[in-house]
Amino acid sequence: MIAAELKAVNPAINIEILGVNMNTDAAFNAEATAGRTLPWLQDTFTDSVWTSWGVTWRDVRILDSRNQLRSVFNLTSQDLSNPLNRATLKQLFLQAAAFVDTDADKLDDHWELLNFGNLSATPAGDADSDSQDNFTEYTFGTSPIKANSKVQFQSALTGGTTNRSLALTFNRRAGSAVNYSIDTSPSLAPWNSSTSNLVLLESFRNLFDGTGMGQTRCAIPAPLDGPPHQFIRVRATPR
Repeated sequence: MIAAELKAVNPAINIEILGVNMNTDAAFNAEATAGRTLPWLQDTFTDSVWTSWGVTWRDVRILDSRNQLRSVFNLTSQDLSNPLNRATLKQLFLQAAAFVDTDADKLDDHWELLNFGNLSATPAGDADSDSQDNFTEYTFGTSPIKANSKVQFQSALTGGTTNRSLALTFNRRAGSAVNYSIDTSPSLAPWNSSTSNLVLLESFRNLFDGTGMGQTRCAIPAPLDGPPHQFIRVRATPR
């Protein structure tokens, strides 16, 4: 419910809510997940996440896109049946997911500080001289200071002879900072921005690696009697 309410407030944000079960309560997993779509993780005695994090029963621990702890909200002491508590929790999520760009250069401040140590980078800059500007590196999750860190697109033909598709997988940034559009063409010109012949296999899968990145998978039909070539183009622009 909270996730749906957050999407209603701002459809562009990406907030993932996971449940982590105590290592002694694995027997109750089926009961906890019945009728729910909440991703559910089981803590183990080896990992002992609850212990290492110092978790109190029914804690909501809110992390930002770099997996850094922003706040802790306990559902026992602050029950969500109270509208004020519910509003407070939603605001904490939204603050953690916010795109912070104090110098208005379309690059996230956290990303600039992590890679450059300051906010002097510009979208068109290319510190590692790899012919990919900073905005491209930010958009597709590569390093702007390592020349061997390149944007990767994975393509593959899937299906059989009667239902073949050209599938594309690429990394994209979570949240609201960047607009991604996918175009198709049988000849590289003109490009078709219509999604009528595009199948979105997976709109976004969070990588949960502390980078704020996820993956998108899409495909276009490639029948044997269709065009001899099919191309997919991904465009990214600041939101």
